[in-house]
Amino acid sequence: MVTVLTMAISYYLKSPSKKESPIYVSFRYDGKRLQTSTGWKIATKKWSKARQLPKPQLESEEYESIMNHLNRVSGLIEFQYKSLKSQGTIPTPNELKKYLEENLFTTEEEEDVDTSFLSVIDSFIESSTSLLAPTTIKKYNTLKSKVESFSNERNLRLQLENIDLTFEAEFKHWMLTSTKRYANSRSEVGMLDDTISKYIGCIKTAMKWSMERGLHSNTAFMKFTARKEAKHEIIVLNENEIKSIIDLELEGWHNKVRDIFLLMFYTTQRWGDIMKFNKSQISDNTWIFKQEKTNKLMKIPLVGFSAEALSILQRYNYTIPQMTIQVFNREIKEICKEAKIKTLVSKERKMGSKKVTEEGEKWEFVSAHTARRSAISFLLLKGMPPNVVMKLTGHTSLKTLMKYEHTSVDDLSKALSNV
Repeated sequence: MVTVLTMAISYYLKSPSKKESPIYVSFRYDGKRLQTSTGWKIATKKWSKARQLPKPQLESEEYESIMNHLNRVSGLIEFQYKSLKSQGTIPTPNELKKYLEENLFTTEEEEDVDTSFLSVIDSFIESSTSLLAPTTIKKYNTLKSKVESFSNERNLRLQLENIDLTFEAEFKHWMLTSTKRYANSRSEVGMLDDTISKYIGCIKTAMKWSMERGLHSNTAFMKFTARKEAKHEIIVLNENEIKSIIDLELEGWHNKVRDIFLLMFYTTQRWGDIMKFNKSQISDNTWIFKQEKTNKLMKIPLVGFSAEALSILQRYNYTIPQMTIQVFNREIKEICKEAKIKTLVSKERKMGSKKVTEEGEKWEFVSAHTARRSAISFLLLKGMPPNVVMKLTGHTSLKTLMKYEHTSVDDLSKALSNV
């Protein structure tokens, strides 16, 4: 909730007749009056003259950011005024103005505050490490690497005030044209729209975080846009393909890789949660843990469909064989190839105005996350209600869950035949 300290403090537009105007603060006290800039501009049509504040109809992100900034202004004025008055001194308007400028704005002389965008990403990561999932932190570290490469190629030193619509356009273009060979694609291509959208979203979060801490008043980032993630084909394994993996005669390392894949399948859980499994998480044949990605408390009864997961855990004395996801993904592909999972498949992804086609045999597309996707598809096809599946997977959105639904033509035919 956003509130503004009252204490005879009010706000007004310096140039209300123009399209955009600086927001000024007015503070009446002890027969004196402070009038000075808050360091923030706003479109005049978004300002409520009656309330002397931004209109609540503003997009929530922009409204919240402006109100947080005004709260900071009010707080600084109130703090300095009360501090000096408690010492028997009534500050002059100039003294309050100087204090506000010294504490609200970052000046060139303040060498201890680094306002480069890369430093802000570093600070955001450092302050968020204990709050965000490791996979999310990894995403921001990757963003930093991308921004660094972009800056080096363009010979730029990006400051917070440079993160504007021009930067957005140039950075998107750079990501679209930076070559990378995607698995099963026939040529080297730039980043896909889904990936670009992810990084633009991270930039907006970091910019909002730094604005709320008084490091800048640049609102251009709020207008950044990312293409809505398009629905694209998700590769899942069907019941027969899962059975073919189970039936393989495997030994040693490959047997362990298969068992980890089946653990993810029978529990519908992610790689990170399987790797962090601990025997102490099992109580009365129920796996109780907090998901790494969402921090949501999960309780998975290892019965029925999930009973085989308990058998696998017992075989390993509840100690999961450890390996990197890169090794796992490489080896599970080889296992699926040996299981003759060779149906020809193709996926189309968007890359700006282009379409990137990835094609090959199904085993080439299998990864750790295929287990979870396949299990969700399997359970939905078997008639388990979506809300029950969500209880098992930890999804909070039906829309997200249904991305994993995969009804083949054969499945459709069988369903129609049973009506």
